[in-house]
Amino acid sequence: MNRRKFLYSAAYILIVMIIGVLVVEGGVRVYIACSPYHSDKAYFSSLFGWGCNSVIVGSEDAGSAKILVIGDSFTQRSDGKRYYDYLVESLPGTQLFEYGCGAYGWVQEYMVLDHYIDSLKPDLIIWQLCYNDIVNNDYALESASFMHNDSRTRPYYEEGRLIWRYPRRYFGWLNALLQSSLALRILQHNFDLIAIERAGGSIAQRLERHDPMIRNALRNSAAVMQMFKKRADSIPVVAFTAKTFLTSPYLHMPVWVEKEYASLCASNQILYVDDIEARLLRAVAQGESINLSWEKPASHWNEAGHRIVAEGLRVFLQKHGLAPHTKQTVE
Repeated sequence: MNRRKFLYSAAYILIVMIIGVLVVEGGVRVYIACSPYHSDKAYFSSLFGWGCNSVIVGSEDAGSAKILVIGDSFTQRSDGKRYYDYLVESLPGTQLFEYGCGAYGWVQEYMVLDHYIDSLKPDLIIWQLCYNDIVNNDYALESASFMHNDSRTRPYYEEGRLIWRYPRRYFGWLNALLQSSLALRILQHNFDLIAIERAGGSIAQRLERHDPMIRNALRNSAAVMQMFKKRADSIPVVAFTAKTFLTSPYLHMPVWVEKEYASLCASNQILYVDDIEARLLRAVAQGESINLSWEKPASHWNEAGHRIVAEGLRVFLQKHGLAPHTKQTVE
């Protein structure tokens, strides 16, 4: 009798636990499905991300020069105006379309370009790269990373095609379970945030430029950038790298990362703005705060940081004849 009661009790507890897990999983899936960013995530990837934003600012005149800005969270986040707001204010007669989404890599940003370029017909494309793109662009590197593994299915470039994969860190049944459960992925992502300090930051900080994993990531990144420029065709593309400026060693990347980005841009006839970091560092040296105060650790730019970035872009565009008053050189 006692054995039967024990079995009934165990079965009851098991059933309650299973129902609880299903309720939590269902709640997460409903939340994601009802998210205002769900359609963007469904097309470009991202599960339970920080969200995407897309805005049109500036002149609405039919003859306005059009600028398309594409980037990740550095384009998306601010405590006030963003760099593209300041940029369009300093370039009269310009209409600017911006698309920024947290955690995006180059493949997703290429997909944004591919989706919008024909309808927008921009005269200029500004592409905000990020110091951690080297990780997000490569499946193996992101799978091995704690710092920059966003625990979501995303598209990667592999062997000449785009493949959607979940960056795994586990194998066998545990990886299969994570692949099928959104709730467990969220839990894993939070455990990863705790593990960052033990891991010593991003994997790219611990690997040398000539490490096989880095070389493969650079090959994949080069292929995606080539696709981006080919899709842009004759439309000029201007790129710059967003970096964070903190004492925390976990948020810094090796110097060679930006040098590789600049080299890839040169190989693909993409103009590269190489003084954004210097401008921000000068502001920091003068005691100016350029990072969001509410982020812990603070990594993205605040409004002051965005203003400095915009000034660097404005000077670069005017120097290369890409400002609206010289639109005839862009067409």
